[in-house]
Amino acid sequence: MKIDFVTQEVYEIVNKMKAKKSCGYDDIPITIIKENIDLLAEPFSHFYNKCFADSIFPDQLKIAKITPVHKKGSKKDPSNYRPISLLPNLSKIFEKLIKNRLFRHFNLNRVINRRQFGYMNNVGTLDAIDTLINDVVTKLNDKKKVAGIYLDLSSAFDLVNHDLLLAKLEHYGVRGSALQLIKSYLHNRKMFVEMNYEYDEISGNREI
Repeated sequence: MKIDFVTQEVYEIVNKMKAKKSCGYDDIPITIIKENIDLLAEPFSHFYNKCFADSIFPDQLKIAKITPVHKKGSKKDPSNYRPISLLPNLSKIFEKLIKNRLFRHFNLNRVINRRQFGYMNNVGTLDAIDTLINDVVTKLNDKKKVAGIYLDLSSAFDLVNHDLLLAKLEHYGVRGSALQLIKSYLHNRKMFVEMNYEYDEISGNREI
């Protein structure tokens, strides 16, 4: 899989990103990058090309800031919080560049099943439901029995075995420096939790 990052692609990716004020540990919001992308696109492109040439996803781009967001119930119960992971925006841009190359490779080699609806452009849950209903109705009209198996894995992404993932990527043609880059991306990732406290003047305690 050949990867050749170009300035125009970096420019287009940044322009398509939502203008959010949230940012990672580096405190660089995407709004600042978007406002200055005319000047930043070229040096960014050189930086990402260098990362790929060396098969390195910099450790500084793999640090996640975890912010607990209260969902419901008691604020003293940790299970009532949903963790929001914020990565540096430079990391997000790099991820999108790699994703574009992976999808191009998979589509060119017809790796992705046509019934894959999740995380695909221009298809979604309605397409999946329509396909399912059509298959069921067709089988029933043919006097055949229909059975379904549904799996819902909690925190599915956290359960992915990295060795199996890398082996599967290699099987589908992601090899050499490209595979080494993915290995670097998965290795040595770090995170920390940032919590906002409110001071209770009556009890003298701090609360999230």
